[in-house]
Amino acid sequence: MLQKYEAGFILNPEIAEDRIESELGDIEKEIISAGGSIVNKEFWGKRNFSYPIKKKKEGYYCFFYYQTSPSSQKKVEEAFRGKQNILRSLFIVKKNLTEKEGSKEKQNAGTESQ
Repeated sequence: MLQKYEAGFILNPEIAEDRIESELGDIEKEIISAGGSIVNKEFWGKRNFSYPIKKKKEGYYCFFYYQTSPSSQKKVEEAFRGKQNILRSLFIVKKNLTEKEGSKEKQNAGTESQ
């Protein structure tokens, strides 16, 4: 069964502007080679940090939305550990809005009958 995921990356600000597309392509290839399929991607550009990360005060933010199986997700996460140009990464499991609404309705149903 495929699960939806969101991956956020902060890339090293010292990457040349003309190499950014190449780095994003490499991230996309890693996700696909681990068994994922890209749904959407966003590039927010260079942003300042609230606090330094690896002695850097800014970085390039990018987000990938994709689908893969939970077993393949482990491969995706392992592929990005220790990468030189990735300062931080975060992987989030996305749930459908209807599932959240359904669980809220069940919770409210119990409180309304009291």
